[in-house]
Parts: sequence; C-alpha cells; structure tokens
Amino acid sequence: MRIERRLAALALAALAAAPLAAQAAAGERESSGPAPAARPERGLLPIPRSTINIPAPLTPKDKFEQYLRDTYGPVAHLGTLAGAGWDQARDNPEEWDGARGFGRRSGSRALRFTARSTIRMGLDIAMSVDSHYRRCDCNGFFSRARHAVGSTFVAHRDRGGRMVAVPRIAAAYSAAFFQNAWYPEPRNSPRDALARGSLNLGYDACRNLLKEFWPDVKRKFR
Repeated sequence: MRIERRLAALALAALAAAPLAAQAAAGERESSGPAPAARPERGLLPIPRSTINIPAPLTPKDKFEQYLRDTYGPVAHLGTLAGAGWDQARDNPEEWDGARGFGRRSGSRALRFTARSTIRMGLDIAMSVDSHYRRCDCNGFFSRARHAVGSTFVAHRDRGGRMVAVPRIAAAYSAAFFQNAWYPEPRNSPRDALARGSLNLGYDACRNLLKEFWPDVKRKFR
C-alpha cells in the first residue's frame, strides 16, 4: 500500500509540475524572440530552401562590371565552346564542315552572345531595370519551377516592382537577326532569325531552372 501511495503521489506531482514547465518553456521562447515559422516542403522534390536576400539595386557601374564578367569570363568561353561542339555534332549549319566549320561555329556563337549581352546591358541601364535572374523565395518544386520559367519574361525595376523583361527579349531577337549577317543561305531569313530568338529565350528558361535548383542540390549532396 505504501508503494502504491508513493506512486500516486509522484504521479500527482508530475501532473502539477507539467503546467509550470510549459510556462517556463514559453517564457524562454518569448525572451529569446519569436521562432521563425517553418514553411512546409511541398512538391515533387523536397529540396530545402535557403534564405533569399533581396539584393540592393545595381548601379550602372555595377551592371557594366557584371556584363564584363558574364560576357568575357571563363564560364562564357566554356559555354561558347560547348555550344559550338553541340552545333558541330548536329552539323548545324551543314554548310560549315570540318575543323574550319568548328571555328566558324565558335566565332558565330561568341559574336551572338556578345551582341546579346551588350544589348541587354545597355537596355538595363537605359530603362533602370535588372533583367538578371533572382531565385524564388518560395517552397515546392512546381512553384519554384514556374518562377524560374516565368522569370524569363520578367525584369525587376531598380526603384521596386516588376515589368516585362524588354531588355532580355529585345536582346534575344536582335542578336538572332544580327547573326543573319554571316549565316549561310538559306538559313539567314527573318523566319530563321525569329526561330533562333525564341530558342535563345528557351535556353534562358533552362538556365533559370539550373540557377534555381542547383545550389540546393549541391547542399543536399554535401
């Protein structure tokens, strides 16, 4: 009987102490500040999201320096060679043959990319916008994928807000028409230029998807 009474007394003491412990834990949480609300991971790929900081607006000097890095840096040169190799494997255009054809394809891609980057940078400065990609501060695979693809056609105003990405779209099609100057016939028609411009925007959407998910994939494998 004594053992049963002791057990009952311990149980009553535990029940009485539970509210006090809860109040103490709540007090500690209030003193340390409110805990950030955890956003549930939804979607096809439950990849954890990192905190996205909204960057400060770029000055014209910042945009020009970024243009130099993006256009003449090592990543740009590697992308040009990879694209030329892809064109060489597809024999596109078929009028350019052999090693000389690879040189023409490399030069063609370099000129088109430089023209496109230059036009976009100039319009970004003139229109006070930033048409570079910004990762989504959201969760879920499909939400982030929609943001990446949709950002192909969206630019951020330097003063806040968004607009149609006129610099990106104009640069994509202008560079494609500029490429007609050295492309062989019959691949230098306005219709061909429109197709290449649309393909440029499609490549941008793929690059946006890579920029959106690749940092989280690297962190997940680490």
